[in-house]
Order: sequence, then structure tokens, then C-alpha cells
Amino acid sequence: VAIAMAEGVRALMGADFGLATTGVAGPGPQDGHPAGTVYIAIAAPTMSTHRLLALSGTRAQIRARTVDRALELLAEALRSGDGAKAD
Repeated sequence: VAIAMAEGVRALMGADFGLATTGVAGPGPQDGHPAGTVYIAIAAPTMSTHRLLALSGTRAQIRARTVDRALELLAEALRSGDGAKAD
């Protein structure tokens, strides 16, 4: 689901990269998943990937850590060249 969301936002915005997050920020479990169960995804011109996170803390902390991890995923893609377009 997170990859489909990232690919959808990339296409909708006409962007080189799309990021998406989904999961349970808390304070309690949802649909059988504990708080802190979060998926992040990135879609780029040459690849799409996701990560499963098991975070802890308050709802605000989980949300902040999710954003941090999503931006780290983007930075990894930029450093590795995985998302580079061929000219």
C-alpha cells in the first residue's frame, strides 16, 4: 500500500520522487497492529521500495520519527543514484 501511495503521489505531482507513510501512530493499536507499526515508501524513476518500522513513543514522537525516516530514505536514494533519471 505504501509503495502504491508513493507511486501515485509521484505521478499526480509529476515529481521525480514520491514519498508515502502509512501505519499506526497511536496512542493505541489499530486493526490488530500495535502503535508504532509504520510503513514508509519511496517511488523514483528507476525504483520503488518500502521499509517497515517498529517505532516507540508518544503519537507525536512516532509521527516525527516517521517523517525523519522517510526523509532518510529519500536521502539514501539521492546518494546512491537509485532515483537518477538517465539523460
